[in-house]
Amino acid sequence: MSASGDDGLGIIAFANKRFESPSSAVLASLTGAIVALGAAFIDFWTAVADVIIVPLSAMGELLAGVLQAFIGGGASIIGQGAATTVQSLVPGSIFALGPLTFAEGIAAAGAGILVMTWILSREVTSDTIPFSATDIPFLGVDEDDEDPSE
Repeated sequence: MSASGDDGLGIIAFANKRFESPSSAVLASLTGAIVALGAAFIDFWTAVADVIIVPLSAMGELLAGVLQAFIGGGASIIGQGAATTVQSLVPGSIFALGPLTFAEGIAAAGAGILVMTWILSREVTSDTIPFSATDIPFLGVDEDDEDPSE
């Protein structure tokens, strides 16, 4: 690199054209530092807001997926039962239940809803493995020490 300002990037030549004096270069540097502090301040508060917003938006998306699976799953079972019923009414079909296929689809969806409501209505326990009555020491609640009178 030579002293003539040929640095390959043109930075020295740009600085010679842009800043007429050292004081204007210092003023531009201070302005850049103030703008950088403002950008850092904005980035900090954006990160603070994201601590709240990102988990809540993820929970909302997952809750929507659970509701869609819970309600949409039953609807798809009933829809498939209706489609199978139509196919079973065609002459020469081999479906054993015939028109009762639709009722079977509704019963299957209803049984699934009943099982889900039964599981959701159970009192929360500290079982490590569900339905096994196992507890890990020092984690959860020890059900043997509970006094029902309290």
